[in-house]
Amino acid sequence: MGSLSLDFLKEENSETAMEKLKDPARWKLPDLSVFKDKIAADELDLEFANSEKEKSEILEAKASKTWRALRIARKSKLSVFDKVDDWQKVDVIFQEQSDPENAEGETAGNEKMPEDRRPIILTGPSKVGKSTLLSMLLEKNEGVFGKIVPHTTRAPREGEVNGQDYNFVDSKEFNQILDSDYFFEFVERDGAQYGTNRKIAEAIEESGKVPIIQLDRERVQMAKENGYSARIIFIAPPSIEELEARLKKAGIAEEEIQGMLKTAQEDIEHAKSGEIYDTVITNDNLEDAYKTLESFIYKSEAEAEAEAEAEGINGTGDATGDGNENNNDNETPAAAADVAMEDVTNGEETS
Repeated sequence: MGSLSLDFLKEENSETAMEKLKDPARWKLPDLSVFKDKIAADELDLEFANSEKEKSEILEAKASKTWRALRIARKSKLSVFDKVDDWQKVDVIFQEQSDPENAEGETAGNEKMPEDRRPIILTGPSKVGKSTLLSMLLEKNEGVFGKIVPHTTRAPREGEVNGQDYNFVDSKEFNQILDSDYFFEFVERDGAQYGTNRKIAEAIEESGKVPIIQLDRERVQMAKENGYSARIIFIAPPSIEELEARLKKAGIAEEEIQGMLKTAQEDIEHAKSGEIYDTVITNDNLEDAYKTLESFIYKSEAEAEAEAEAEGINGTGDATGDGNENNNDNETPAAAADVAMEDVTNGEETS
């Protein structure tokens, strides 16, 4: 009695030992709800503590549980961290988040992941199909990509979901993130602020997924200037005339169309310079454009370097489709008109 057990010295079948190592209980993070209940219990105990010493001990125990809960929540709920001002008040991390496209859900195995796991930025003129292509990547490669949800101070529009379309915050919260130097790009348009939090992208990377987002040229340029490392893919229309037809089909006012076409022409001219884009893909046919996009993302680093060296530029061709190796000119342009047509307001990034 009272002697030390020597069971740990017994030899064990190798298969049995391996199965024990595979037991999820050994490596799986505890459920966040466990900490919610324990922290609540500590708060109750604090109210009935009889001495300062007892309060101090309970507070120390609560602090330990709180920091563990924050570390776990960081994997999938980083956007709400911006709302945590006091470590003793972390209720927000236990709230349900409507964000099914990001860190929620299992991460794909290594065999399904691209060799180059740098974040991906899709850019290009409005209405070229960026949103549709991004959605296709998420749907067809489950567990591979995580959409970076940007922050904004504007009010949600009908149908928009907080944490899925945007992280809707007030100016105070936005500026707190800005002052912390977490935004790798930010702009102000029509009285509303927009920005992308690098910490959200890092949380997606830590979950094993590849961060992906769509941004316009100004915001891409700022991200680049701020040293944000990503693969930047320019999605181009087959022609300005085809883009104009898509805009008219979307029911956009003529005056607004002319402004969008002017911006689109500037975007295309900028893409031709080959300064910041890793490749240009012409969306003449949606399915073909998707295949080209997916092929580029999954291209090995050796193949990408060889192509870039052969072209003398970073894989960038003619942004209007004339002579561009990524141009899908064997299909009719009409098929590409089926891309999502989102509202164009406040100069925001659209599809």
